[in-house]
Amino acid sequence: MHDIHIEHHRPEHTFSAIHEKKGFGTILKELLIDMIPVVLGILIALSFGGLKESWKEKNEERYYLRRLKNDLQEDLNELKDDVRNYAARKYAAAYLADYEQNKNADLDTAIRYIYNLFGQTGPNVTNAAYVTLQSSGKFDIIQNKEITEHLVILYSDVVRSLTNITGSFNQFKQEFFNNVVYQRYDLARMKDPALLKQLLSDTSIKNALHMLWFDEVMGRYNKAIERHQAIIDEITRELNS
Repeated sequence: MHDIHIEHHRPEHTFSAIHEKKGFGTILKELLIDMIPVVLGILIALSFGGLKESWKEKNEERYYLRRLKNDLQEDLNELKDDVRNYAARKYAAAYLADYEQNKNADLDTAIRYIYNLFGQTGPNVTNAAYVTLQSSGKFDIIQNKEITEHLVILYSDVVRSLTNITGSFNQFKQEFFNNVVYQRYDLARMKDPALLKQLLSDTSIKNALHMLWFDEVMGRYNKAIERHQAIIDEITRELNS
């Protein structure tokens, strides 16, 4: 019986031999090709993360813009109410100053105007959204820098100026009321026509009524109203863009 010999032929080129024949440039090229999907995946993930963060910041910006607009509108309404009050007091001062010459002057109306005239009115504008952005360091979240610049001018200049003049105005009225009216006249007897006539014929009181700077105060109010409305319009355009 003959033995069967099976010859095992080794391949002519082993794996290492193949790579030995490849140049460095070829290997690097293949490596780069293999890395492309990985790099693309990383870039896509980073891009998605960036878009997500950008979307989050945009939503937060719009949230604060809406809050700013709502607070500005509330402040605007408050300022308009104050202007109406000052207009009524200006009329009251003129009515009282001309009381003696006014043939249609009415005692009850005059008494009501006296108490109304010395009421205290000042701007109560507290934009909570603006304060929050300033205190939290998030003011830069508003991308439209014209809006932020106008807000800073509004509250650091216009509103402060208005607060100062109304404070001085109210202080003058209060001191005059306490030092002149209260000291000279018994207001418990205000309904006495003779006392009222004496009060309203008092030269110092008539002069004080003419001195009250209503027009300047109302001018400051109107400036604040215009600025509030302008910023509201700016924010509305930004939200609609």
